[in-house]
Amino acid sequence: MICNTKTGLLVAGTVAKAPELKHVGQYARPVLKMSVRYASEKDEEGKNRGKFLDVDIWDNAEELDGMFDKDDAVIVTGSELRSREYNGKTYHSISATGVYPGAGVVFRWLQQVINMIPAAPAAPVNAPDGFQPVGEPAPFDTAESIAGHEFYPGEKVEDHLPGAAAQAPPFKSSTDFIDDEAEDLPF
Repeated sequence: MICNTKTGLLVAGTVAKAPELKHVGQYARPVLKMSVRYASEKDEEGKNRGKFLDVDIWDNAEELDGMFDKDDAVIVTGSELRSREYNGKTYHSISATGVYPGAGVVFRWLQQVINMIPAAPAAPVNAPDGFQPVGEPAPFDTAESIAGHEFYPGEKVEDHLPGAAAQAPPFKSSTDFIDDEAEDLPF
């Protein structure tokens, strides 16, 4: 897809072939060249033919070298779409001001970083939970009395601990509340 406006150009597509880093000009300025497939259309024979755009990345070309692979989703921004005719075909190109990876590319980059993280050392035999033993006790290892910190007079902390059985009032049937022998009944 190509969106062309007065202020710039946005191209969304996939990398058609692996980008290539070249050094051009008298000062061997680095440029990363890649081809982006931005659309496809059917020809007279009914076959899908891709539409391609040549992308030149001048800024950070050496840093971006090796970051994109064939079939990676990208969004390219630039200021102007250039077209030229050659052997009866029209070729389009853009000098990119920005190149943004698709989600699959970002996930691949994250996985590469994760793969570079060294594996954790094996836990010692005496620590089945995987924690390393330390020479001093942890704050929660020592039993600390909380007696005297009742909520209300006569109420104890043990009454609120998990597993403490609360005393339920005895079950009463709805007929237990009716007194048929009362003398003040109007009937």
